[in-house]
Amino acid sequence: MKDFINDCLLKSLTAVAVLAGMFSLSSCEDKPVPPLPEIVLGDEAMQFGHEGGSDTFVLYVNRDWEAVPEADWIAIDPPSGKGEAGKVTVTVLENPAGDARSSQVVFKTLAVYATLDIAQDANPDGIPSLFFGNDFDKELARENESGYWPYLDQSDCWKNETGFGSGEVEYYFDGMSARANSTSNGSYSDYEGSGNNNLFFGSGSPYFVIGNIKVHPEQREYTLSFGTEKYLYGNSDNTFVPEEFPVMVSPDGETWVEVGYTFASGQYLNGRWDLATSEFVLPEGTETLWIRFAPTLGSAHRLDDVTLKAGGNGDAVDWSDGVTITIPGRQ
Repeated sequence: MKDFINDCLLKSLTAVAVLAGMFSLSSCEDKPVPPLPEIVLGDEAMQFGHEGGSDTFVLYVNRDWEAVPEADWIAIDPPSGKGEAGKVTVTVLENPAGDARSSQVVFKTLAVYATLDIAQDANPDGIPSLFFGNDFDKELARENESGYWPYLDQSDCWKNETGFGSGEVEYYFDGMSARANSTSNGSYSDYEGSGNNNLFFGSGSPYFVIGNIKVHPEQREYTLSFGTEKYLYGNSDNTFVPEEFPVMVSPDGETWVEVGYTFASGQYLNGRWDLATSEFVLPEGTETLWIRFAPTLGSAHRLDDVTLKAGGNGDAVDWSDGVTITIPGRQ
């Protein structure tokens, strides 16, 4: 009798399962599963000339969407739409600056997004923001087999210049080595330095000159910035003293004028990196700028992250007040 009941129960469950399966199939046929949200861009990147203009691409999206430009010089038409394939026009305004620029447009639904990269050329008649920059990090400096860091004439690991005026830049130096210790982004730094390499001023009368930086004839206000640290081994007090680290500028590498600078921290730190800034106005007609770092105390200072940018509210430089300093080895 028990076997009979079990057999009947098994048949009943089997019938129920079959009916449930039939119902499930019927339900799937009546209500198909919608496709997952998807965005496909016909182009992933667009390049425009400095004069600006418009270009189109095909956008496929199966949900309601909107476009969000991340820069105010980019416009999208249409800015939003329903789930369908269609053409989208990207318009870019003229670039007035002497720097190339780039941004993105984010196309998004409630669930997914895709980005379109937009790049635009620099205006050849515009004024760039960066005239010179060098973080000295082309390649990581390494000690030789004897444990010495390379002098600057033994390695190009530090030559990492960028900027509008860096194309024909010249370097002159003495007693200088590239090092990858005591970095500007380490625990002894009070600014966000680039780290990796920095330049060390050795014993004697070391100096480092950056020469022949091209400047713009219509730009006279400039800001020079650089990271520096004072640490003389065995010294009980390594508080930075500006008089021990004079900075000078020149129009030709012969006549030099000293410029003052201030630190981001607002004080002179003891054995720590800080970012120095000097603002000045160049005389009309200046075509190139030279920068000279020459500490009066040897084996104590380091240099990193030198930049020369447009803009600033400093004092006017008068080349007639300059002193003549000859750079050894200069042709």
